[in-house]
Amino acid sequence: MKTLVNNHSLDFMKKYTRGVLLTGRFFWTKSLMYSCILILLSSCGSINDSQLEGDATNENWILNGEKSVTYEDDYGSHYTITATNWIQDSQNTYNIILWNFDDNYLLAQNDTSNIDEKGLYTRIDFMKFEGMELYTWGYCLTEYAAELIDGLLLLTSPDREHPKTGCNGFPFSRMMRVY
Repeated sequence: MKTLVNNHSLDFMKKYTRGVLLTGRFFWTKSLMYSCILILLSSCGSINDSQLEGDATNENWILNGEKSVTYEDDYGSHYTITATNWIQDSQNTYNIILWNFDDNYLLAQNDTSNIDEKGLYTRIDFMKFEGMELYTWGYCLTEYAAELIDGLLLLTSPDREHPKTGCNGFPFSRMMRVY
């Protein structure tokens, strides 16, 4: 399984489940669900900056073995992407919790310094493109304002067979490497 989990992810999930599981009438259902999420995340291991030189980034074709890469989308927005952050136009930062390369998505928490949706959760799905010259891949903000991270794992993936309309009725944003 090609899933990478950042160091802060497990601490976050433990803190999150402690604070939420003791409330509500669905205690056992929530406990089971969050326990499964924790087991999934903990079995995936974690990465840190010192591991970026090794095998962890070899699976990450977006970073392509580098610590930080810069892209521009077909709308003119600029991105800096690292193993732990997705920064769009220096206005919005998504703190990456999990990369999943089997299903091509990442889960992130919106930074508290963002313009909107501060502290909420985002799922970004991505796909490789062929025959588009400068644009080698694209992404879809499948969800960008979820109150709970657990719902992001259950979302239906965008329609990658139809990238012009497969992102909730909109096209995937096409990404071009900037050097």
